Order: sequence, then structure tokens, then C-alpha cells
Amino acid sequence: MVKFEINGEKYSKIITLPTSVSEITPEYLENITTEIVVADNYSLIALCHKAKLSDFILAGRSKKQQLSTQVVPLFVKRGMTNWEFSANIEVADKLLITPTAMSIGLHVNVPMNTLNIERIVAIIEEDKTIYQKALGIKDAVYFLEFKIIPNSDIQGVYKPKLYKEFENPFAITSNAEGGY
Repeated sequence: MVKFEINGEKYSKIITLPTSVSEITPEYLENITTEIVVADNYSLIALCHKAKLSDFILAGRSKKQQLSTQVVPLFVKRGMTNWEFSANIEVADKLLITPTAMSIGLHVNVPMNTLNIERIVAIIEEDKTIYQKALGIKDAVYFLEFKIIPNSDIQGVYKPKLYKEFENPFAITSNAEGGY
């Protein structure tokens, strides 16, 4: 997590932003989306955009510049369905879906989402002190955008907790002299 305190000209704030997808908890996703009801055979997903905070700020200032970010789709909730596969998908599981499905999904405004890039940039741009401090943050951070997509757009789920240790015959190891 990146946490920075701001004592600006207008007010003081503490802003905490995740630097890892694992810091975006299932509890956070569930709590901020409790008021959203998803239609049958559709799912609500969170798109986790990753970039440096300064990149988000500068792209927001330049209407011509479009920011390219890494995106990790997370499952949030689904409507009623008889699709057996979806029964094994849990909140915050990483989804395997096409970029097209992510881009054409129905955008959902989640007012309780404090990891909203527009909200954070608006706070930062209100005050020169805050702006300068934010530009100095070098870590990449995550912001959330929410979309509703058809269940049929979910091709799979990545579940790292199911990973089992094994002896990898193709591992790269060092010899005694430190070479490969």
C-alpha cells in the first residue's frame, strides 16, 4: 500500500492506495457493491487498472493523451444463473476474459468506490501541495472501474490458491560458481 498524508492549503487528507491486486480485498468489493443487483446470467466485475499515479494525473490533464494501463479483471458478483461453472467463482477471483469483453461491458458507477481515479485526481488537483506530493509517488497503484458482462464472456478463472508445490524439472538454477 502507498499511504501519503497531505497537509494542503485547503485541507488535510490521508490517501491510501493499493500497490498489489491482493490488497483489494473481497470484503471491500462486497461492501461497496451491496446496492447493485445484477440481472440473471450477468456478472459484475472490477477492472483493476495499474499505473503510476503521476501517469493518471498527467493523462487527466491532457485530454489528447490516452493512458495505457495494465488491467486485471476481478469477479465481484453474479445474478441468478444455472451455469455450473460460475458456482466455483469467488469474490476477488481473477477472471480470464477477452479485452473486447472488458471494453464493451456496461459501465457501472459505484459511488462507494474510493479507488475511483476521477475522485482521487480531483482531490489532488485542488491543491498545489497535494499535486506536487502525488507526482513524487513512484510506485504503480491500482484504481477500480466496474462493468457488467454476460456470464458467457468469462472463459476461466485464475485461482493461485489451488497451486500445488512440485519439483519443476525446467527450473533455472545457479551452479556453484554463480553461473547458469
